[in-house]
Amino acid sequence: MKKFLILITGILLILTLNIAHAEEQESAVLKKCKSQLPSYPTVIELEPNTHLEFRLEFERARNQYHDYMNCVFEEATVDILGEDPKALLKPDTACQSEKKLVDVLKNSSPETLLQPLLKAYHDYAGYLNRLVIQVSANSESNVTTIRDFDLAFQRIQQLRVLVEDEIQNGIVALDAALNTIKEMRQAYVMHVHFQCMLKNLEVYRQMMGHLRSVVTIIPDVIIDCSMHK
Repeated sequence: MKKFLILITGILLILTLNIAHAEEQESAVLKKCKSQLPSYPTVIELEPNTHLEFRLEFERARNQYHDYMNCVFEEATVDILGEDPKALLKPDTACQSEKKLVDVLKNSSPETLLQPLLKAYHDYAGYLNRLVIQVSANSESNVTTIRDFDLAFQRIQQLRVLVEDEIQNGIVALDAALNTIKEMRQAYVMHVHFQCMLKNLEVYRQMMGHLRSVVTIIPDVIIDCSMHK
């Protein structure tokens, strides 16, 4: 029993340290967008048979979610390219050390962004599904005739299709955003390496020009004793 308690205590300590470490390692990109992270009510209150309220709540949730995703994408872009992308053409971005490149790109790492963004997506998708369930329950409680049942069923099906399409589009958009961020990071690293190569080639060109100026003053033919009659 004592060994079991020690094991449980150890596991809890490890989990606590991991959570604390994760909080410390939270990306600066996510911190900047934290105020826009959507929050959804635990209890959904919609008036019976009011599809207009569903539409309004659906639009509110969708706008919140996509505003948050746009914020993360824009901040990640700034983290990679800077406030002014034209500044990347300046010579001081050439030949950066590996550590400096890592420091520049650490906040936009897909590994850092993936789990929080997936959680935000799953929370969003779960809330939309709960909305449909709530509207469906409200509609069924007010059905009195077969005609009412048919109309309610058709409306619920339309709402389900709307939500399913939004959920599907959401995961596609998330995947596209993360791939775009990944490609921007790769392009930035290649840009820095190409700039460094061009900078070194310019130094090489200048050295060759200097060498040519030295060589041109040397005679084409050097006369020594072997060339005298």
